[in-house]
Amino acid sequence: MSWDRVRVDNQLFNFFSFFSNSDTGGADGSVKEVITGGDAGETEHFTITDLRVHLSSICLSVEDLIVSVKSIKGSEYDVTLLSQAMSDLKDFHWQPSVSLMFISGDTVSVYMSLDSGSNAIGVNVNGWAIAS
Repeated sequence: MSWDRVRVDNQLFNFFSFFSNSDTGGADGSVKEVITGGDAGETEHFTITDLRVHLSSICLSVEDLIVSVKSIKGSEYDVTLLSQAMSDLKDFHWQPSVSLMFISGDTVSVYMSLDSGSNAIGVNVNGWAIAS
């Protein structure tokens, strides 16, 4: 899987939307996508406004969607933002309840194991970046 990026520029902020999809996931059936600070538009700071996950069918086993951050400032700033059981869901939409600001070099990972092996997945991440 790889990201397709859409970017809308204005003078102050760049809106970005990353979309990725897969029929099989990785070699172990997992799906992992990563956004790094510069990916959001070669900027210093960025924020994620929402994340959407679409599955072709309900998971046959207990599978979690995990969104985590690896901070460029060190492991004491690494955090799991979301851990969502997807066992009863085909579609999931998440909007952070507070504004989450990231800096260039921070890595936001979206991970889901697809142990059932029979699911296609689509991941969409939207946000804003400060224009460079």
